Amino acid sequence: MKRRKTIRAGRLVWDITYTVPRPNASKQERKRVREVTEEQVARTNANTAQRKLEMLMATNFDEGDLVLTVTYRDADLPDSADVTRKHLGKVFAQMRAYRKARGLPDLKYMSSRLGERYSHAADYFETASAAIAEMVRQTGEPDFDDKSGLMKKGVIVRHLVLPGCTADSKKVISYLYHTYGDRIYISIMNQFTPVCDLSSFPELNRRITAREYEKIVDYALDIGVENGFIQEGNTAEESFIPEFDGEGL
Repeated sequence: MKRRKTIRAGRLVWDITYTVPRPNASKQERKRVREVTEEQVARTNANTAQRKLEMLMATNFDEGDLVLTVTYRDADLPDSADVTRKHLGKVFAQMRAYRKARGLPDLKYMSSRLGERYSHAADYFETASAAIAEMVRQTGEPDFDDKSGLMKKGVIVRHLVLPGCTADSKKVISYLYHTYGDRIYISIMNQFTPVCDLSSFPELNRRITAREYEKIVDYALDIGVENGFIQEGNTAEESFIPEFDGEGL
């Protein structure tokens, strides 16, 4: 006979159906119902572990929360949960210090249509621009080391020009310059390279042309951008593209 139970955890609800012997079942029938193979046991244990993890996350996190998975090599497993918390505290402190000292965000597109099509986020611009505003607030004016020329603090916003999207790129550059002026640097990048199956996005199945990139650079200069970085040469060539084979991970 079948039984059903409902498990609730946060926003998740599971309806689970399982088999139990009938109240008047014989010993043979009870034994048959309870007989399982090793493969079934392993699958059940894996499903249970996965469900418990999902329940734990659903109970303690809301949609939109940032969730990090901590992975250790066997030889480096911490001795206790307290040690793990100390490790995480150091990581978060380093992240906060780095973000406060340096900002290197991306602003990909301004169009909600492009945000939805390429990032599944129609509100991409609103979210990304708010993050950039907070970075600029925290870091302040750009500051460079006199000897090395390296930036000690400040924000560099990167923008990758996409094939056929020069009109949107101009809007992005205009927004950044007219919003922040010389308080940020703008890095205009030309290395978009299709390296995977883009049959669902045929318009992106090519590199940008030299003319497309020149149009964006010329536009930036025309509106007054002085704090900026541009790329010269063929940065989309194979010699600039790393091997995504997982080696060294």
